[in-house]
Amino acid sequence: MTDDFDNDLIKFGFEGSKGISDELLEKYGKKYNKNQIIINEGDASDDVYILYEGSCFVLKRVGETYKVLNIINPGEVFGEMAVFNEKIRSATVAASEDNTICLKFPKDVFINIFRIHPRWVDKILGEMSERIVEMVKKL
Repeated sequence: MTDDFDNDLIKFGFEGSKGISDELLEKYGKKYNKNQIIINEGDASDDVYILYEGSCFVLKRVGETYKVLNIINPGEVFGEMAVFNEKIRSATVAASEDNTICLKFPKDVFINIFRIHPRWVDKILGEMSERIVEMVKKL
């Protein structure tokens, strides 16, 4: 089982979302209902998520309300900033529809994916850049 799982991780690293196997979904997948919190602003955590199905809102608390900063779509990575800067979560992420499925990787597993597949650096940097541009547009 371990060898099969390692092969699934390698396949995922090369193929991205297309390489997600049933075994990866079973081990790392988690289903969320609409408005269910996935990441809570201010929490300490070093898990990284990849949205498999559905969509999510990135929210920032402003006084007593939340402002939508961004929308996360399938295939996008989120929660990675806490891994890289080892700080608390800077925003809340909530499912925006029922049956939203995310892969939740602990830091060590995600770092191993990074080591095996450096192209993920380009993917994450590209997504982070897009998020910054979108947030600046909303200011």
